[in-house]
Amino acid sequence: MDTLFPVEPDILSPKEVRMNTSAAFSIEQKILQAVEKVRQLKEEKDEMAKRVAALEQTIQVKDAEIARLANERATVKDQIESLLDELDLMSEDGSS
Repeated sequence: MDTLFPVEPDILSPKEVRMNTSAAFSIEQKILQAVEKVRQLKEEKDEMAKRVAALEQTIQVKDAEIARLANERATVKDQIESLLDELDLMSEDGSS
């Protein structure tokens, strides 16, 4: 049957309207919770990135300190060996 007016959409009962409104509110709440969780995770990620950078800096400082101490150790070892060689020469001269 041809009519001049479009077909009327289904009319929802008050119960259906409440259910649809409740579902929409529930979905909106879940979206807001998800957005908040994403924000929180981004903040945690940024904080972790800062901590990693600080720890990497600490490692660089410690590596430099280790290298300095290794050089110092080698220098002290060379000095001790030199002193021991001098003592050997002195004891050879004294016993001759």
